[in-house]
Amino acid sequence: MAGQYSMTIGAISDVCVPCSSNSNSPEASNVITNCTCNPGFTGPDGESCRICVAGKFKAARGTAECSQCAAGKYSTAVGAGSDVCQACQADSMSPISSAQVSDCVCNPGFTGLNGGTCVQCVAGKYKIEPGDAACTNCLSGQYSTAIGAITNVCQNCPTNSDALSGSDAKTDCTCDPGSTGADGVVCVNCVPGTYKIQRGSATCTKCVSGQYSTAVGATSNVCQECLADSNSPESSNQAVDCTCNSGFTGPDGGMCSECVVGKYKIDSGDTQCTNCPERTFSAVLGANTSAVCQTCSGNFNTAAGSVSQSDCICDAGSSGPNGGTCIKCIAGTYKILRGDTTCVSCLSAKYSTVVGATTNACAACPSNSNSLEASDALVDCICNAGSTGPNGRDCKLCVAGTYKVMTGDAACSQCPMGRYSDKVGSISNTCLACRAGTFSNTIAAGSIGHCQRCAPGTSTRRLEAQTSQTDCIGCPVGTYTSISDGGNPRRVCN
Repeated sequence: MAGQYSMTIGAISDVCVPCSSNSNSPEASNVITNCTCNPGFTGPDGESCRICVAGKFKAARGTAECSQCAAGKYSTAVGAGSDVCQACQADSMSPISSAQVSDCVCNPGFTGLNGGTCVQCVAGKYKIEPGDAACTNCLSGQYSTAIGAITNVCQNCPTNSDALSGSDAKTDCTCDPGSTGADGVVCVNCVPGTYKIQRGSATCTKCVSGQYSTAVGATSNVCQECLADSNSPESSNQAVDCTCNSGFTGPDGGMCSECVVGKYKIDSGDTQCTNCPERTFSAVLGANTSAVCQTCSGNFNTAAGSVSQSDCICDAGSSGPNGGTCIKCIAGTYKILRGDTTCVSCLSAKYSTVVGATTNACAACPSNSNSLEASDALVDCICNAGSTGPNGRDCKLCVAGTYKVMTGDAACSQCPMGRYSDKVGSISNTCLACRAGTFSNTIAAGSIGHCQRCAPGTSTRRLEAQTSQTDCIGCPVGTYTSISDGGNPRRVCN
């Protein structure tokens, strides 16, 4: 019968031998090799048959080897007599002859538990090898937009930017501290005068006014303070941006000194402090406005940069105590220099009508006139003794035969009859009596030539009792003179 064989010839009894387990033979089999392995088993004909293990199957009987489940399939069945291999879950694979579902592992680009659902690697990750390992994150400073990546497709972030591990977009690349720019673009270093502590797209922080920084790409607040009494604008990038405040002076970036009294400085910078102008003074230190310069009162003046009211000294042309009240020099005086000295009087024979004269404005009196010191008008010039004329005009010398003892505008005095003077500009009575026997009947006789001898028929007599001057008079009736007396001092009628 089937499943047995017998090699006995002429058998008179049932000598049929059963085939080995898991094998079979057709009826009337007469050799052991007619016993062939059943489906699901394999082995040489007539020998023991081995069961097809899980992951394999064998549909036909015979000596053929068990067939392997193809890659991507598995079978848990033992001794499978048909193709019972099951496909692995989607996006997974298995080696040939896989005997259990756990042999199905996720493909590259996918991850999941063995035998479970495989999930595609998200952007920012990749997986090169099959298996249940987790997808690999892109490193920090990298990103990837690819889904299910089976190779390392991570791209580096732009310059001066960074991203967290596993970043899935270029915009995850944010600027490093010390640089700035939009997410996902090249970031530029913070320029000197700025800094940035946090990462991101925020702009760099400016150094505040009064500070500066020379650092490029600063990641912390490295702004340095300007030196005392100086300042700088926002974002200053060098020490020389620190300029002295108003009221102080010094080199840019250097030490600043307070403006001393008598000076001021309105603007910031390295300019020198400005002197208070002439006629003003200031006692204020560090003045930042010209309003501190106080004006000296009246006719005072000061040198530029004066520091107190006592520096207010009288101008040329005025006089008074330093810091006090200055009065203009009156007419007839002048003052050339500044200070508390008194005004200088015009000398005698000079005058000045100028009030507050700053130069020697004294003019000379007209000829032959004089004036007192400090004369303030032309009419103060009066004629000298020996000259005459209106006050303030040219004076003419008294002519011969006249004289003038006093100064002033009076006329010259005339020599009386019987006298003469040949002096011009005489300042005293220089009239001389005519010699005896002569007489001048002309007033203001200017020379001895005006003295004439008495004529015949006249005689001399005393003109004035107090003088020896005589006059020529006619002889009385009954007397006469006929000839000259030959120089006799008296001619007498006979």
